[in-house]
Amino acid sequence: MVWPFEENKGRVHLYPTLCVNTRSREPVCMECLYTCPADALRLTGDPQVPVSLNVEACQRCGICVSVCPLSAFFQVGEEERRARITQAVKELRGSTVELVCPQRFDEPLTRSPANVRIQTGTCLAALPISGVLAWTLILGQDLWLDDTPCMSCPYKGKDRVIALANQVNRLLEAWGREERVRLVSHSSSSPHPIETYTKPQKVYTRREVFQEFKRTVTRSLGRRVAEHLPPPPPREPGELPMERQRLLAILPYLGSPVVDEMYTRGLPFATVTVSDTCTGCDICTRVCPTQALTVEESEEIYRLLFTPSRCLNCNVCAHACPVQAIEIRPFVNPHTLLTQESVIVIEGERGTCDVCGAPIRLRDGPEGHLCHVHVFEQSPGADVSGPKA
Repeated sequence: MVWPFEENKGRVHLYPTLCVNTRSREPVCMECLYTCPADALRLTGDPQVPVSLNVEACQRCGICVSVCPLSAFFQVGEEERRARITQAVKELRGSTVELVCPQRFDEPLTRSPANVRIQTGTCLAALPISGVLAWTLILGQDLWLDDTPCMSCPYKGKDRVIALANQVNRLLEAWGREERVRLVSHSSSSPHPIETYTKPQKVYTRREVFQEFKRTVTRSLGRRVAEHLPPPPPREPGELPMERQRLLAILPYLGSPVVDEMYTRGLPFATVTVSDTCTGCDICTRVCPTQALTVEESEEIYRLLFTPSRCLNCNVCAHACPVQAIEIRPFVNPHTLLTQESVIVIEGERGTCDVCGAPIRLRDGPEGHLCHVHVFEQSPGADVSGPKA
């Protein structure tokens, strides 16, 4: 198989300890495996290193970088590419812009209403939600993605590009914005010539020529050296992934939400609800990778708090709950994403288990004074080892 635009792609690194599957006995997320076009990713069966990356098979498309909710992947040059696109979009503010992958670089025609295109230097399926949202806001009008090569592309990113457009559009709609992300394959316009954005030319002095040459050589050498350097150290436990930090930073620029509930299937947002069967074991707070679930410090009252803006919709808490008290709802109040405020999802009097003395949240009923382990023991054939904490 011939893979496109080999020269533009930086090496991909994997931080296996950041994978959400390290927090669950069973895999709860396999987005990277589903979207990898080269089958370079494998489940290992090792709970400490659940996913492995075959560097030789990896085609460096960067799709895994964009779909991982915990930013467990890092690609050399991704930050530089993002900054370059952002700068181009700023210079084209007010224009109708089309983003294209390198396969469309030499195509002189388009079927979108765009009058200028930006070469992204990567597969459109690898573009981040936060980036596409920010670029749309900067332009102040529709942003077009040229997905016409996707059907024949070996990266197989068609579905991901469609999903990306839908995700950004749902955010724009919830905030009452008129801008949208459009796909060229859905355009009914007739083909017409289009210009490709190039960096504005500058008249250099002799000294500036040498300085620019030095910067160009330094950047080129830096990229080559970076290919062989270890990746940056992973973030601290509980820290929000960089992509989430960027998305939250952009949301205030959308204005005020116009709805009180937004459908989040496919988006990195959700609402956690907890039933009265909760025993207060705190397993959910220990497995949550972003501290979206926390317990309020109190000697008498047990309060489980949920911070919507920190929830990634990874579902690991629901999988880990030993009494199945947690439900993940595919809806969120967009107003809650603009703050770091927490809400109480369950509370109750603190107590101890009648059998082992473990601290619990007291409930009504015959099992109300038992911890989750002894609740399991009362169920014939139950696995009393509980989930991974």
